[in-house]
Amino acid sequence: GTLPLLGELKLSSNRFYGPLPQELFNCSKLLVLSINDNSLNGTLPPEIGGLNSLNVLNLDANQLSGPMPSTIGGLSKLYELHLARNSLSGEIPSEIGSMQNLQSILDLSYNNLTGLIPSSIGALSKLEALDLSHNELSGEVPPKVGEMISLGRLNLSYNNLQGKLDKRFAHWPVAAFVGNSLLCGSPLQSCKDFQENKNSGLSQSSVVVIS
Repeated sequence: GTLPLLGELKLSSNRFYGPLPQELFNCSKLLVLSINDNSLNGTLPPEIGGLNSLNVLNLDANQLSGPMPSTIGGLSKLYELHLARNSLSGEIPSEIGSMQNLQSILDLSYNNLTGLIPSSIGALSKLEALDLSHNELSGEVPPKVGEMISLGRLNLSYNNLQGKLDKRFAHWPVAAFVGNSLLCGSPLQSCKDFQENKNSGLSQSSVVVIS
């Protein structure tokens, strides 16, 4: 907190624990903050949005919990965001779509995030990699995600997503959507076959044997 001109702070793969220190958020010139692979806990405080010079934020593989603050949308210069392998919960804030310079990756995988995938993610036109896998996200996959022109890697696997995939997703590999048992449409099983199999399974399980 006494280093207002600090540009980079890289403390990855140590044994740091406890919450993120409040003094950290006084480092308004910080460009890179990498404290991944530690044992940090507590929540991601709203003050994170005040680090509006950040290009890289990497807090992967810690023990952070609670919701993602909506103020994270204030990180307008962010190039890559890594929050995977924590215990974050609640919904992905729609303000995440305000991070127009996000390009390298948005990785929120292996958390406990719930609710819908915000359609505002589709506004991240520069984004090259999106990983929301291994959460508890529900609802349909927003068609706007399929319109992201720079996206080269997509992983929405192992959530609770449902409904028919938009035709814009047909070129993605099955692995991008696997593990969502109520999701259908190319590249997954056609929704017609999906419904027939569902009905067939229901009929078979409805047989009652009286002896």
